[in-house]
Amino acid sequence: MADCQSKMSGFYYIFSQLTFKHSPPSRKKRSQYDVITLHEDLPNHLDHFIYHISSETGKHEKILEGSKSRCEMPSLNDEITSSLGAVFYLASGDEVFVKASHPWFISPSKERNNFGLYMT
Repeated sequence: MADCQSKMSGFYYIFSQLTFKHSPPSRKKRSQYDVITLHEDLPNHLDHFIYHISSETGKHEKILEGSKSRCEMPSLNDEITSSLGAVFYLASGDEVFVKASHPWFISPSKERNNFGLYMT
């Protein structure tokens, strides 16, 4: 997933939206995610996270988390959107990034998935 780095210390509104589709692509198309261990092929929940990396300590910390149930998508053509956003203090050089529990379920649409931050 993409990441962002703060240039100046201050409070930032950090946001992300991911759209998940009901079914993942075939295993053949999932090859780009080979480094991720598959715990289950059809999970009950699709999780969405935003992490912070401190420029001072290098520590990774989960700062936002959302979860969507696949039960909310009864048909194969359904999609569901997860949106996260909140204000956090970032020091200069801190980084934030988005992660998903099952990235192969993310819709490939650029318009339905976004991530960013802006200083408040």
